[in-house]
Amino acid sequence: MSVAPRTITHTDARRPRTGDDQATALRRMVATMGEGTTHRARPDDEHPVSPTPPAPPVIAPQPRLARAIAVASGKGGVGKTNLCVNLCVHLARLGVRTTLLDADLGLANADVLCNVGVRRHIGHVIDGASALREIAVDAPGGFRLVPGGAGVAALADLPEPQLAQLLRDLGALECEADALIIDCGAGVGHVVTSFLSASDHALVITTPEPTAIADAYALIKCVLPAATSAGARGAPGCPSATRTRSVELFVNQAASRRDAERVHARINGVCERFLGASVALAGWAPHDRRVPEAVRAREPFALRHPNCGASKGVATLAAYVRDMYGFSGSETARSGFVRRMIGI
Repeated sequence: MSVAPRTITHTDARRPRTGDDQATALRRMVATMGEGTTHRARPDDEHPVSPTPPAPPVIAPQPRLARAIAVASGKGGVGKTNLCVNLCVHLARLGVRTTLLDADLGLANADVLCNVGVRRHIGHVIDGASALREIAVDAPGGFRLVPGGAGVAALADLPEPQLAQLLRDLGALECEADALIIDCGAGVGHVVTSFLSASDHALVITTPEPTAIADAYALIKCVLPAATSAGARGAPGCPSATRTRSVELFVNQAASRRDAERVHARINGVCERFLGASVALAGWAPHDRRVPEAVRAREPFALRHPNCGASKGVATLAAYVRDMYGFSGSETARSGFVRRMIGI
């Protein structure tokens, strides 16, 4: 009697059945391995890792804007423009990127003192014939000069819209300098007070002459009220209130340090008595016969006679300005001169 052979079937729960895909088989295998076993936490499970927070948005660094220093005087003939030119020379020597804006509109002559030939000036910018970048030139001593317009009567009393447009154009240069020196015109006209109002620092130039002292006080009287109290109106007779950050005095053509201190004490005493504020003495320069000689040679006296008394006095002022603002490149973003000037 023959026995039919038996078919032996091997069963294995862990072996995937026909038709199962690989992912299904792996899931079954993991489930089988987990039966009857105790899960042991790994060290990482005891202290679960928090999800990585999203990276903060990348914010482009704000351009560092130039410090604006407006240089003005109550009357003409006190050496204001000469001081501005040589201050720029000394600042450049100290490694400060400096731009001089000749804002004595209508009577500009900084280019003459620097012996720089210019074909275009601020008047061409106002007319739309040139961009401000196109008229800026390199001046001897290592600074940039934005020439004003000499003999252009319309510039002396520039209407507000054109002045605002000029300042908007100036914003392009504001990011390319550490110090923006503004050579304002003499007196208390609206263009002068507009520049003073937007500057970080106002430097009033005087000489020991009584008329220069009286006119310097008249100019300071228009600046100090708003510099010492927010929202204050300008003094009677001033075209507009200003909001200059600080106001200081520079005595030019003094006979000696004592003479300069006497002039400062006289002006400061009147300011304290009638305006309730004091004005610091930023520096002084002696009367120096080599200054007019350098003017005739059309060369800054800081370059022609670097060791003369006037040059040393302006060099001290430049070091004071550098130390006051640092110009280290690490200051935080702030409202620039142009924004304050046009009120945006």
